[in-house]
Amino acid sequence: MRIQAAVAAALTLFACAGGASAQEGTDALQAGPEQAATPGPATPEANAIVGASSLGACFKRAPAYPQAALRAEMSGRSLVSFVIGADGRPDSPKLHRSSGYSLLDEAALRHLEGCLASFVYNESEVLPSGLFILPLSWRIE
Repeated sequence: MRIQAAVAAALTLFACAGGASAQEGTDALQAGPEQAATPGPATPEANAIVGASSLGACFKRAPAYPQAALRAEMSGRSLVSFVIGADGRPDSPKLHRSSGYSLLDEAALRHLEGCLASFVYNESEVLPSGLFILPLSWRIE
C-alpha cells in the first residue's frame, strides 16, 4: 500500500469538484458587512505569483497523513483557504470545504497554518491580495 498526500502544484481558485463555482465564492464574499474588508477572489495571475513564492513552495510539500486516518483508510479532498491582505501578508486560514473526515481536514488546516506561520515577509516578495483556496488531496494507493 502506497500512501500519498498530494498537494496541488499551483493554488487554484474555487475548486471545480463538488459543484463549487466562482459565482458561489463571490456570493459568499458578499454575504455580510463583516466581510466587506475581505479581498475578492484571487486572479489567475495572483495564483501564479503566490504559487511561485516561498509560501507556494511550502504548500507543495505534502502534509503528514494522520496515522488514524491511514489505519481507517480515509481518503478525500480538503479545501483550505486564506487571505492575503493589502499589505501582502497572509492571514485568516480556514477550512473552505470538508473532505468528509475531520482528521484529514484538521491535518490540512494545520499544514496551511504552518505554511502561513513560516512565511517571512520581505519587501522584495510582496504577495498580491485576494482570497486563495488550496486543495489537498488525501489518497492511499
